[in-house]
Amino acid sequence: MGYGEFISCGFDMNSLAMQVRYRLSGRGCAWVFRAALVVAVSACGAHGGTNEWANPLGGDLLESTNWNPVGVPFTNDVAIFRPLSQTNTFAVSTVSDLAMGSVVVDGASIELQLSGYTLAVDGGILVTNGGGAMLRSGLLSSSELGIVGASAGLAGGAAIDVAGYPGDGGLVMHDRGLLSVVDGGGSLTGRVLWAVMGADEVARIRVEGEGTLFRPHDPMGPMGHSGAFLEVGANPNPGMNPYYDALGTAVVELAGGAAIDGTVILYDRGVLRFVDGGGQVTGGLTMTGGTVHVEGGSLVELGYMDSSPGSDFWIDPNGRARFSGQVTGSADFRGGGAVEFLGGFSPGNSPAAVSFEGNVLLGSNNILTLELGGLVAGSEHDQLMVDGNLAFGGTMEVSLIDLFDPAAGDAFRLFQFGSSSNTFASISLPALDGGLAWDTTRLYSEGWLSVLAIPEPRPIIVAIGLLIGVWGLRRTRRS
Repeated sequence: MGYGEFISCGFDMNSLAMQVRYRLSGRGCAWVFRAALVVAVSACGAHGGTNEWANPLGGDLLESTNWNPVGVPFTNDVAIFRPLSQTNTFAVSTVSDLAMGSVVVDGASIELQLSGYTLAVDGGILVTNGGGAMLRSGLLSSSELGIVGASAGLAGGAAIDVAGYPGDGGLVMHDRGLLSVVDGGGSLTGRVLWAVMGADEVARIRVEGEGTLFRPHDPMGPMGHSGAFLEVGANPNPGMNPYYDALGTAVVELAGGAAIDGTVILYDRGVLRFVDGGGQVTGGLTMTGGTVHVEGGSLVELGYMDSSPGSDFWIDPNGRARFSGQVTGSADFRGGGAVEFLGGFSPGNSPAAVSFEGNVLLGSNNILTLELGGLVAGSEHDQLMVDGNLAFGGTMEVSLIDLFDPAAGDAFRLFQFGSSSNTFASISLPALDGGLAWDTTRLYSEGWLSVLAIPEPRPIIVAIGLLIGVWGLRRTRRS
């Protein structure tokens, strides 16, 4: 097996920082670290400032004899972990906080047992060449964590803080990189999953078992929001994501009831996958693109959801998606699974026809908001197309848009369904011009809402009414 090597260093005028280039084994390219001047000079030197782990039994990071050459790599040094002749797997630990310049895990599999302490890495961390790095307890703080053809993990309540740089850095995964969250999970702060990978490749963050991925709001994340955010896929802003033109797929997997405490943002080529019983996203989901896949009999619980055209929500036939908050947007729900709206549903960001290949439940507290701007379903008024059963419930609120003025005889197919059950608890309809009235008689049987003309009284009936009135008046006077 071949390994990488440091090949160059220098000052980058764009980033106004030193850059250290590490050649990736068998890839014909290099990984770029940003670092302080002394780190860059040391890394590109023959050996000074570059220390390799030398103890196949693992051990204390602060023990100088565990390194070659002897000496602990500190703030101005680069630590390298490669397979040793006896093994490529070992556990390393520390008994106090520790700072290093950069860290490279090249082909080795290490377990970082920080025991509540902090390992601060100023110049970045690279895990590559089939290697692995599992962090248990403690805090790993770095400007960048690159996972290239390798894996990293969080367990036991550990935390990774990847601060990133303006428009760059953070957690970057390429070539089937995997970040797993297991055994009690941990937290990620900073810029997370900022890039997709090379063509036809996949990178994943997998949350499984009892793992919970907690991502608190951070200034390096999306601005203008509050709460927690996890970005998945290719951010279309080229200034924020220089890797947008790559063709790979970024995936977050939740399994066995695991949870993400916050909001997931899906971009193009981003996938949020629920497997082995499903999971929960406590905040909600924003889809500017990408795909959600609920596999098997999984149950998915989300807060709000907002989706843009081109987004895809797939639910396997025995799966179920439950929304406790407001759902907006035009994503179709495919696959035959069930969808439950408990906190509000407004199809489209303007009129839209949203299709469901399974059953739909509108909960007792749900408010279904529909817009009418014309007679054409999908482009001028909202419509729900449900292949299975549509269970009505809650409130339906209808509003007029685009100065639309309904006329007698207008009819709007608001719902198409294979079957229906229940009724709305209340219906709120907009006011009509004089002489017009809404007709809901076919709403639950066929999905139609119509406008009727209120018939004016016929002249003969008016005349008879007047005669009866006059006769009554005369009798009153006589008495």
